[in-house]
Amino acid sequence: MLAVLPALAGLAVTAPTSSRGVAHRVLLRCARDGAFADRALSSAIEGAGGLSGGDRALATELVYGVLRHTRSLDHSLAQLATLNRTALPTAVALRIGAYELLHLSTPDHAAVDEAVSLIGAKAQRRFVNGVLRNLARGRGRLVSPDADPRLGARAALAVRTSTPEWLLDDVARALRGGEAAALEEEGGEAAAAEAEVVAWAEASQRAPRLALRVNEARCTADAALSALVGAGVDAT
Repeated sequence: MLAVLPALAGLAVTAPTSSRGVAHRVLLRCARDGAFADRALSSAIEGAGGLSGGDRALATELVYGVLRHTRSLDHSLAQLATLNRTALPTAVALRIGAYELLHLSTPDHAAVDEAVSLIGAKAQRRFVNGVLRNLARGRGRLVSPDADPRLGARAALAVRTSTPEWLLDDVARALRGGEAAALEEEGGEAAAAEAEVVAWAEASQRAPRLALRVNEARCTADAALSALVGAGVDAT
């Protein structure tokens, strides 16, 4: 995780009038104030006014995507810069840009430029620009958490899936039937139990699929599916 400082004088937070501005404001509230993401996002989108459906969808994807991947994003960013004293607004902008570069199909130049625009202070804008441009050029050379020699297997899983280690330990104990049972496990049984922990952590990080129930008094399921596919929605 990044060690971040509170917002400093001269580090303006962009007014939430765009999808990324909304995401930046919401993620700041979550990190600084412990706000609930769903409530903060709903309030910020309503307050922005005039956002298109696409912009609202992008803001939502950025907020929940960054929250799901915060530790892995920080692990990648820390390989490119010394971030121990990064101010919180700058850290959040870096996470948004890194998420777009590593997890979305946003063109590199757009991801970098939009992240830079979230920061007011000139020096911090240069910093964000430099870090993200290096990330865009060197993402193929990043050391993954699993290959990081500083991390054990459980710690690497925690970083890769942005799951607290204490929660992984609790899940492992629950799956193994308690601490005593865990101590008695050997060989294949222990490996199988650990595989369950990995599967749980990876499943918990994935964005849930949206399921719709069709009111067949008004429309058939096939007609609804055809309309969704025709509108460009990936639906089955």
